[in-house]
Amino acid sequence: MSTIPKGRGGTFDELFDDVTETLYVFDPRAPTLRALAVAAGRHDGPTPRLRVLAGETTLLRFQRDFVAAATAAGLAADGRLTVRTDETTHGTTVFASRDAVFVPVRIPDTEPTVAAGERGVVADVFATCREAWRTREPFQLQTPPLSTVDETLTAEFGTEAAADFRTALATAADRDDPTAFDPVTTVLLVGARYDRLHYDVSNWGERLGVASKATFSRKKGQLEADGVIETSQEASRPGRPRQRLSLTADSERRVAEAGFETVVTDVLY
Repeated sequence: MSTIPKGRGGTFDELFDDVTETLYVFDPRAPTLRALAVAAGRHDGPTPRLRVLAGETTLLRFQRDFVAAATAAGLAADGRLTVRTDETTHGTTVFASRDAVFVPVRIPDTEPTVAAGERGVVADVFATCREAWRTREPFQLQTPPLSTVDETLTAEFGTEAAADFRTALATAADRDDPTAFDPVTTVLLVGARYDRLHYDVSNWGERLGVASKATFSRKKGQLEADGVIETSQEASRPGRPRQRLSLTADSERRVAEAGFETVVTDVLY
């Protein structure tokens, strides 16, 4: 049995280079699926068609990681990744192509590696994954692609607001808990920095599928209670007065002294 002894990114890069057609990803855990999506999103060359077959519980847990889920959604939009559900889990994650079978191997205190299976079982495993894929139900990723988030933020709130959101995204890269990044809180902070109406921010988020207006309202209340943002009432016809978001004086000072990402980091992490 041969092994590809590199770190997570290099491991998947070599896998993508070795497999040129379809790669079945059978029964991955959420961290493995996250690593796969991030690596595929960053890969310089073409990737194989990724067909993920995972339990719904795993997929819902995976979607709590906004960056990875949004990257996967972009791969899906490009036709590079499709997802189906399979609750009949077997406890072993398998990557299967027509020519090889790979199994992620986790060793304590090291990055995952990938071992290549013996060729004698390749045909059977590939056929099993292909048949399982054929009979399972499609799963629709609910997170919008990162490119869509960026394009719509730019169109509706301006290039500076979109750049601040990208800066905030970058703060998630080295965090131990990838689910700690909260796009709702982040876009509220961006909106407050540029004195946007809460209605416009929450309407953008709900329309795009980031979160409901109720979630935006709840997170806005938390930020107000914590003294990070404040709101002012503005008359609007027709309808009730709308709230304009702004950073508090203390938050404005911290942005001026240390940058917007400092406020984001303090709030999220």
